[in-house]
Amino acid sequence: MNGAAWVMFLFGAIVLWGGLAYSLMLSFKAQNGKDESEESKSES
Repeated sequence: MNGAAWVMFLFGAIVLWGGLAYSLMLSFKAQNGKDESEESKSES
């Protein structure tokens, strides 16, 4: 692999795992605070 391929690979991995962690965090918050989750859904 050359430098550009490594950069694209690392960037893709960060975006992938970042999105996964973000979705898990949102679902975790929704389970903890059900009252807040209803308000956030109406805003988005």
